[in-house]
Amino acid sequence: MKRSPMKRSTKPLRRTRMNAVGKVGKKWQIDREVCRAEWLNVLGELRCVLQYEGCWRRYEGFAHSAKRPNRTRPEHDVETAPGCNFCHEKLERMGIEGMAAEVRRIRVEYGLPIWE
Repeated sequence: MKRSPMKRSTKPLRRTRMNAVGKVGKKWQIDREVCRAEWLNVLGELRCVLQYEGCWRRYEGFAHSAKRPNRTRPEHDVETAPGCNFCHEKLERMGIEGMAAEVRRIRVEYGLPIWE
């Protein structure tokens, strides 16, 4: 097979610098620690509590009671349930009302507070 006439560079690839964490990102880092502590007190270890059919049974992130554009009140940031990506995706497809109801149902089931 004939090689292309294009010359290959011998210089190392330059990596682009990642953007610094902004105001919203820093707030979420603090909120995530609050959520983490809250659920660790209840469960002992973080795992998926959504447990839908096909669940991966491991913690990969928090599912919120409101979608990102609709999280207008401070309690939306900490009204969460730990879940795997598979269950989180299923939860997202329930729509805004279904998502909020499901996260609140799980929080009540585990004896955690909900906000109205």
